[in-house]
Amino acid sequence: MYRQEDMEKAVHLFVRIIELVFEQINRKTYDLAVFQTSRAYRLFFQAIEKQSAIPHLSADLIKTFINSIKIVNVFMKYPELQITPFVTQTLEGSKKAIEAFLMGRIKEKEVLEEFRKMDNLLNYLKQAIRYLNKKQGFLGLLQEPNLSITLEKRGELSLYAKLDGGKKPLPFGRARQLQAEFLSDLSNKQENSGKMLNFALKMMAKGAFIKAINAFQKLINHFPEYIPNSLNCIGACYFYLDEHEQALDYYRLALKSGAIPKYVEYNIWETCMALIDSEEDRNEKMRWKFYYEECFEQPKHRIQF
Repeated sequence: MYRQEDMEKAVHLFVRIIELVFEQINRKTYDLAVFQTSRAYRLFFQAIEKQSAIPHLSADLIKTFINSIKIVNVFMKYPELQITPFVTQTLEGSKKAIEAFLMGRIKEKEVLEEFRKMDNLLNYLKQAIRYLNKKQGFLGLLQEPNLSITLEKRGELSLYAKLDGGKKPLPFGRARQLQAEFLSDLSNKQENSGKMLNFALKMMAKGAFIKAINAFQKLINHFPEYIPNSLNCIGACYFYLDEHEQALDYYRLALKSGAIPKYVEYNIWETCMALIDSEEDRNEKMRWKFYYEECFEQPKHRIQF
């Protein structure tokens, strides 16, 4: 049965997540921004499918659609991602749909059909980013990456490997070998505090999360001043390894050891949301909602499901 209040909650959540994405972009955590934008679209369209209803395109919702187009345009500026006709057509189609709606030429249903294509694009983009994370690190990390990906209409991801600024084609196997040699070279560097921290952050950025955890543990053991931030980073590594409960343990330790709460709170909220999304049982969902809210006297983020 359709309930207006359920749809309003879904729209509110969609708007709020996109707002948070801009915070992630400002912090240059582009990968998280991709995943959260995709998640926002999935939750929004799942609510529409579940309710079998068309939401009213309020000013806030139109603004959020426009912002999501801006967000995807930011992602596509990075050299790891190649712009294809599929990407261009999706973005242009969404923009034109909003303009036509505001001028009264099309109805809400037609606007949403264009933004379903955006949902599709974001899903492919998320897959591409996950793949690139495993191979060469987070989006935006490298000015001249060895690997880049194109996104096609049917969800096909085409991989391109480069060497020396793309002057010489490089087989993927050789690109992976060079990556391994690079990581090995980094691991042999002298372990003073500055180099150890640099090594830990590079391992984390390249998706070598177990190596990053080990490096942060060495920082904790040898340099007490790095304990709060190292614990927070270890929590982030476990999050990316999908070890969400272990991530929460380290985030809580970071708080207890003196980490700045505002730098940890979003991480705890995000991890609790991931656990909520993975649970079927409502009681388990409530468990993680309460977990987040009990961590902070005045929680800054809302949890709805």
